[in-house]
Amino acid sequence: MELDKKNIKKQSTSIVDNRSNSVNPQSFSKECSDIISFETLISSHLEKRRKKVVDYFMNSSKDHAAIVMSTIFRESRNHIRIFAEDLAGPISSNDNYRNELLSFILRDGKLDIILQKKSQEEDSMVHLLLQIKGGKVLNKYSNNININYTSEKCKLGKFENVHFCIGDDSMYRIETDTKKFLAQCSLFDSTIAGVLINKFNNISTNN
Repeated sequence: MELDKKNIKKQSTSIVDNRSNSVNPQSFSKECSDIISFETLISSHLEKRRKKVVDYFMNSSKDHAAIVMSTIFRESRNHIRIFAEDLAGPISSNDNYRNELLSFILRDGKLDIILQKKSQEEDSMVHLLLQIKGGKVLNKYSNNININYTSEKCKLGKFENVHFCIGDDSMYRIETDTKKFLAQCSLFDSTIAGVLINKFNNISTNN
């Protein structure tokens, strides 16, 4: 499967002016405007989802990634699958990400996670999930969470190491560049979601 990257825009403007170590108002305004525009884009794709229109869009920053993931968590009702490095980075530390994932668990949703390494961060998302899994908190939901580890990388098309999330067999985010947070996403595409589910299950079986 070849992923279309032509619409990915690189974000190179920082909201902090390094020379003065102070907030750059112009850059900050641009950043806020960008987030609002992206949330508007998400809203349009949610409308397409409700009309069962297959479509996809790109994201190219950690802020956009957190918005996409939070949306997938919020819209999912039954099953979320995540293949990631460690759930201890800037995306999974986002408050909306955490709150929406916990809300999904509290809705009695099933969460399957495969990670490429263990996190030592006690405030990481995976640490909280392990506490739930171990019955230390919210023990009512402990059987709904599965967390496994692998040394395997997931290859998809020309991309050698992708991370991905699948929500309810029809939503997904495929991160093809884990350093720049470049990803292809869809809120309604059961075909590609099915490909990712097969990838996830194969990795799970091999480990």
